[in-house]
Amino acid sequence: MDALLQTRSLAQLRSLCCTCKVDTSNMIDVTTGQDAETERLRLTALMTTFAAQALAGCPCTHLDEATGERVAAQYRADKSFERLTITSARGSSSVQIVCPIAEIQEIYCTTHDDMTCFPGEVMSTLGRQDAPRLLRVIHGDGRGGQRSFCILVESEADRDAFYECLRILQFYAIAQQGQDGR
Repeated sequence: MDALLQTRSLAQLRSLCCTCKVDTSNMIDVTTGQDAETERLRLTALMTTFAAQALAGCPCTHLDEATGERVAAQYRADKSFERLTITSARGSSSVQIVCPIAEIQEIYCTTHDDMTCFPGEVMSTLGRQDAPRLLRVIHGDGRGGQRSFCILVESEADRDAFYECLRILQFYAIAQQGQDGR
C-alpha cells in the first residue's frame, strides 16, 4: 500500500483533496455540520481507499441496458485515472466498456435520482435488495455522441464511494485537460 501511495497519479489525487488556497479553519459544511478540515480528511481517506481499490479492480455486476441481462464484471481505473474500464469476470459473457472520466456527464443512483433515470429493462430485473446498489453512468463517446452503462456494486457503502469519488475524479480530469490545453 505504501508503494501505491507514492505513485505520482495517486499523489495527485490526494493533493486534489488536500489542496486548499483559502483558510478553511472557520468554515462549516452546512449539510453535515462538519468543519472543512474534517471534511477534507474524510475525502482524502475516501479517495485514497477508492483509488487503491479501483486500480486493483472492484467486483460489480454489469446490467445490459437493452435486455437487463446481468454479467459478473469488475470496474478498474487506469493508472492515470483518465479512464474507467468495465470488463467481464472470468468465464462470463464478454463485456468491455471504456469510460473516459473527463467525459462523464451524469452519475445516477436510486437513492438520489428518480427511477425514470434508469432503463426500464434494467429496472424490471431488480429485486428490492438490488435497487440501492444500482448506478448508471452517462458519458461522451469521444465523437460527440453519448453512451451509458449500469452496474450493481457490492454494497450501499460501495455505491456511495463510487458516486462521490467518481465525481471528484471527473472534476480532476476536466481540470487536468484545461491545464494541458486539451
